[in-house]
Amino acid sequence: MADWLEWQRHLRAHRPLDRGLPERTVPDGDWARVARTALVASAALVLLTAVAPTIAVNPGGADVSLFVPNPLALFPDAAFWAPFRSPI
Repeated sequence: MADWLEWQRHLRAHRPLDRGLPERTVPDGDWARVARTALVASAALVLLTAVAPTIAVNPGGADVSLFVPNPLALFPDAAFWAPFRSPI
């Protein structure tokens, strides 16, 4: 149940993009730059989260997250990850 609620929270976070782009295309005119920026930022955040050196795991739906090494991490020892490092 906790996993389902977590997914619902993530889906609600993207709801403004759905409402802002009802035709599923980037609008023309004044809002085109804002819409493209929001889409690129959203995609970058998803990608960076997927390849981060650590990931948060909530075993058994626990309230406390455990940070574990990410098996899909790209360059886990690189200096550019320093501001985003989570304690292991």
